[in-house]
Amino acid sequence: MNYGHALRFGLHLPSDADCGPGRLAAVAGPAEQWGLDLLVVPAGTAGDDLEPSTVASWIAGATVSLGLVLEARPATLHPAMLARAVASLDRLTEGRVELAFRAGPSAAAPGTADSVAALGEAIAVVRELWNVLDRGLGRFTGRFYRLAGAEKAAPAHDVPISVDGQDQDLLRLVGLRADEWSTGCDAATLTQGNRAVDEAARGAGRDPREIRRRVTIRGGFGERTGRFTGTTADWVNDLLPLVVEHGVGTIVLDTEERDVAAGFASEVAPALRAAADAVLPRGWAGARVRRSAVRARRRPGIDYEGAPPEMAEVVEPGDPAYARLRSGYLRGGAPGIILRAATNEQVTQALAFARRHPGVALSRRSAGHGVSGRSTNDGGIVIDVSLMNAIEVLDRKTRRVRIGPGARWAEVAAALEPYGWALSSGDYGGVGVGGLATAGASGTSRAGTG
Repeated sequence: MNYGHALRFGLHLPSDADCGPGRLAAVAGPAEQWGLDLLVVPAGTAGDDLEPSTVASWIAGATVSLGLVLEARPATLHPAMLARAVASLDRLTEGRVELAFRAGPSAAAPGTADSVAALGEAIAVVRELWNVLDRGLGRFTGRFYRLAGAEKAAPAHDVPISVDGQDQDLLRLVGLRADEWSTGCDAATLTQGNRAVDEAARGAGRDPREIRRRVTIRGGFGERTGRFTGTTADWVNDLLPLVVEHGVGTIVLDTEERDVAAGFASEVAPALRAAADAVLPRGWAGARVRRSAVRARRRPGIDYEGAPPEMAEVVEPGDPAYARLRSGYLRGGAPGIILRAATNEQVTQALAFARRHPGVALSRRSAGHGVSGRSTNDGGIVIDVSLMNAIEVLDRKTRRVRIGPGARWAEVAAALEPYGWALSSGDYGGVGVGGLATAGASGTSRAGTG
């Protein structure tokens, strides 16, 4: 069984009471340097003395690319507060945050069934506050939580929500609402859990491939004393069945030993990727399956599954970025798909995609504003080149400068300032260079001295 998820590898942050700032840095910094994908920040960091979202914020400021999985218990923090904290951190980190839930009893939900039901409501509250595509205030009424007109908060990307546990009610909740299931590495647990999750997902009209599978392991190198011990080859032999037979896509190591973490990152991770590539069909991993809620917002007449995979970003009406990209500066819009290109080759691919839709409106967008409204449409295709904003000095002697079609005049001014040059636009810094954001043409200009 395989769900087509590219392998990810991470570390679990220590949760004991001695986990101070120095120790956090000693784990997070190397994890990023080793090329690991994520760091799990547990709900009980430093014996519950440190609040997890604050810990994650501290680590985010000390790292650049490391993904942060923030564990939370709804019993200890209202989901509305959690939703806003995660959305803010995700925006500050430019989309590096994930949210992980653990069910647990509380005064309002003392039993197992009640705690799972409360967790389901917590996820619904978080999703409601992140849903800026439906305008207006957030509202929700349940047994355990209630929103009566709360301000929404948009994260930078579609933040995945994972749920940890093996209870049958919890597994059904994963199939209904979660993006990832977190569990142990026991084969029987994975087999039974996958079956329950997949059945619940299909019953809710979801594709089981929407749900990533994550396991947490402990291990060591040297003498072979059990699973995930011994040599790198021993680790790979133990882990490969989890990937091939049980569809595990994320593997997190829980260790306090630096040498074990380093070996896991530098030796086990690449060896396991190579082993999986050798036994699974070519191209088995990496295909993105959008959530059913996203697919439900698709517009008719567009081949979404045929969108060019080469694009820097493909934005659909159900994606969080759509609220920011759907309209132009002066014209509102509701396009069916937005293809964001970062290279000339990607522009070519986007145009080829548009040609396959002869009856669908096509708009071009650079950056800044477009008075004519031609940078957006209703139900059509938008090719957005705002990411092509490079500014390159070609010849200092002749003051020739190549400006990308997605650049804005403020960016041009900043690039020319070290040379003492200036290039007048007749407008303010937020205006796009490419035909005032409508045509998206690139070219070469000559700067004058300021």
